[in-house]
Amino acid sequence: RAGVQLGFLGIDEPPYLDAQGAQAYCDALEAIQVRYPDMKVMAITHDPSMKGRFPQSVNVVKTPQGSMVLKN
Repeated sequence: RAGVQLGFLGIDEPPYLDAQGAQAYCDALEAIQVRYPDMKVMAITHDPSMKGRFPQSVNVVKTPQGSMVLKN
């Protein structure tokens, strides 16, 4: 509203979400995407059911050689 144009939002999943909190978190991310359709949103989660609500995902795993991106 102040004229600042943001093209990217990165957000980490809050810890200790119960089912209702996870629902609210996903609903909020979807509302942001609807309100700002040109904004890219990257949300970090460890919950497979939460990840399933979104059309795209990137899986990153820890290996002895460091972090690695898995192909979907």
